[in-house]
Amino acid sequence: MVLRQGGIPGGIEQKSLPSKFLDSWKTIDRGWNSYKSFIMDIVIPPDSSMLQQEQQPSLRASFS
Repeated sequence: MVLRQGGIPGGIEQKSLPSKFLDSWKTIDRGWNSYKSFIMDIVIPPDSSMLQQEQQPSLRASFS
């Protein structure tokens, strides 16, 4: 979004993308969102056993 709109990420001023490149930016953004969805849904699917473990309270006792 900083590339498109401009801003100051990490203390470095970035000008907004010139309007002649907005169509290219939209194409790249759609591809990125598709890739991100693929990774989250297919490559790294939520593991239900891990979710169940996280929801259960820890039974470990701490001894000091």
